Amino acid sequence: MSEQNKALAKHWFEEVWNQGRESTIDDLIAEEDKVAIRWTCTMVHNGEGLGFPATGKNVAFPGSSFIACRDGQITQGWNFMDLTKMTQQLQSS
Repeated sequence: MSEQNKALAKHWFEEVWNQGRESTIDDLIAEEDKVAIRWTCTMVHNGEGLGFPATGKNVAFPGSSFIACRDGQITQGWNFMDLTKMTQQLQSS
């Protein structure tokens, strides 16, 4: 079941977060019905938001996601990211 849940987590990242690029995933661990994912987000800050006008800066910051699976579906999910690191990069000159 763990391997099946890992595949589900990878599919979720590919479809929702990565536009088909799984390389954002750094580590993936599954046990029973839970999957833990450590990832790095890379983006260009083109839109106004996050408390800043658009900067056009490249930003990279780490995060993690935890999901619960049942019968081949994600039933719960939690995402955590280092927004302090992102903010520092947006504020730097």
